[in-house]
Amino acid sequence: MSARSLESFLARLYSDSSFRQAFENDPEIVFKGQALDELEKEALRKIDRVGLRFASISYANKRAKKSGK
Repeated sequence: MSARSLESFLARLYSDSSFRQAFENDPEIVFKGQALDELEKEALRKIDRVGLRFASISYANKRAKKSGK
């Protein structure tokens, strides 16, 4: 298990809408090439999709405010 890999994956899910959409469409394809173990993949399969979208919007708004946009 690699906490760094999981953290990087989650950060990308929250910040990259194309990546998030691909994950929502087919997580198994997105998992290919990722340094995630089976336990991490299983947890990600069960992630709250509505919460994921809500959090990503919230983080995007915070980034925009911080950058002055």
